[in-house]
Amino acid sequence: MSRRPRNILKFPARIFKIVYESVHIFCLPRHSFSEGGEDPIYNQLLDIFKKEGVEPIEALGKGFDPLYHEALEQVEVPQKEKDGTVLEEMQKGYTIYNRVLRPAKVKIGIYKNI
Repeated sequence: MSRRPRNILKFPARIFKIVYESVHIFCLPRHSFSEGGEDPIYNQLLDIFKKEGVEPIEALGKGFDPLYHEALEQVEVPQKEKDGTVLEEMQKGYTIYNRVLRPAKVKIGIYKNI
């Protein structure tokens, strides 16, 4: 891959981060007080991002993937099937055109057979 396409993606990533975090901070207090938990400004922002190729990373219940997830915490789980599974999403992650803008920050299960 040449340098040019990689540099092209750096600008949208910076813009995404600035806009998303600013609107998220602005909408967070409103989000909890609005009827039904829906904030039209926040939802409109997500629609705009989607039209521009930004997609959320679906993490909850999926296997941990270091390319898309950043593990912030590991928790022991009694079921072997949940070993390496994302138990909680602490911060949403996003991709743009299948490249990671921000990894999802997650809590994962670790099975320990004693």
